[in-house]
Amino acid sequence: MHDNLMKFISEIYMLKRNRREGFRLSGVEHPDSLADHVTITAQLAFIIGELEGLDGKDCAAVVLFHDNGETRTTDQHKVAARYVERHDGEWRALQEQLSGLPDPIRNKIKGLVSQIEERSTPEGIVAKDADWIEAAIQAKIYSEQGYQLLDSWIENVTNAVETKTAKAIMEKIKATRDFTTCWWQGLKKVTYKKM
Repeated sequence: MHDNLMKFISEIYMLKRNRREGFRLSGVEHPDSLADHVTITAQLAFIIGELEGLDGKDCAAVVLFHDNGETRTTDQHKVAARYVERHDGEWRALQEQLSGLPDPIRNKIKGLVSQIEERSTPEGIVAKDADWIEAAIQAKIYSEQGYQLLDSWIENVTNAVETKTAKAIMEKIKATRDFTTCWWQGLKKVTYKKM
């Protein structure tokens, strides 16, 4: 085991520390982390990929490294992106980050990230749809918690997603009145007994 691999492993823990900055524009003081985002996005990519007839594992793998460059550049919200070319910076950061890894691993990770950035494969398209959907879901949850002006995030994602499955998911998310707690509705057990 060499030092560069240890540095890479140490650095990916920044995904847990770096926050998704865009939600701060709507007043969210403690937004989710990049690691939170990547975890949910990978699961969404797996499911969407399977429903689209692809190998869900391949779609999830595309997502796993897509925000690694942000360990160095941090997450840039859309207002900051007007002034800073974030894509090139993130790509340069990723290249540098991977430079100490063995060639086969470095090349595989770069290939995965380029698929989502360029949407050059069906798996890359699914991965980008999942990336956007996760942001829309988080916006919906924050909106339900009372944060303002997040509807445009949801509409932008609805217009951006490409796959049939992603479009259907977005319509269902928008139609669900209480998305945050819908998962446990009907699971509560009545414990009251009549005497």
